Amino acid sequence: MKGKNWNLKSRNRRGSKRRVEGAEIRNSLKLYPKPSTLYPDFKPMTQKRPQVYFAPPSVRRRLTDGGVSFSCLVNGRKIEREIDSSRALIEFIREDLGLKGTKEGCGEGECGACMVLVDGKAVNACLMMAVQLQGRELITIEGIKGKNGGLHPLQKTFMAEGAVQCGFCSPGLIIASEALLRRKPDATLEDIKLELTGNLCRCTGYEKVLSAVQKAQKLP
Repeated sequence: MKGKNWNLKSRNRRGSKRRVEGAEIRNSLKLYPKPSTLYPDFKPMTQKRPQVYFAPPSVRRRLTDGGVSFSCLVNGRKIEREIDSSRALIEFIREDLGLKGTKEGCGEGECGACMVLVDGKAVNACLMMAVQLQGRELITIEGIKGKNGGLHPLQKTFMAEGAVQCGFCSPGLIIASEALLRRKPDATLEDIKLELTGNLCRCTGYEKVLSAVQKAQKLP
């Protein structure tokens, strides 16, 4: 018991010493004046930092509410909108236009789930600002159609080959494949593999996807 009591007293002494040191530190901090006393014009930052704006100068027509006005073609239909200049294209497509076919995956341009066609080129909607669509044409998965508004050849072959399983990555895969076949109708297997390196798929193992793209090349 004697040893235990001695240890307890020792711990108490150490604890009281720390409390004294802590009080001395707090008192010393009071010696430093507040910034407002040294700098009468000092005001703490209360507003958010301005967002980085990537749109070209021709688009930078600021409105009274801080938004930007722009017009573009979306799946063949002309639209005019006024939106926040910091709004990402993926947010504009899914939330403002209500086109839910474009999926939001990683948000960093790694998975390819949000791919869309901008002037015929496949881009990741999570890496592009909505106002960059000014005067351009946007095609989402909803705008990929075949003749007479039916299924597109890629959609037919994806279903026939079983290249669609969970379906989350399918819109991005079809968009990327369509961009390739528009640019290079006689694409080889190596071309297809290279084009789809930006699209992640956990279900199919890619073999059925590659087969579907090759078969779509032969359809009218």
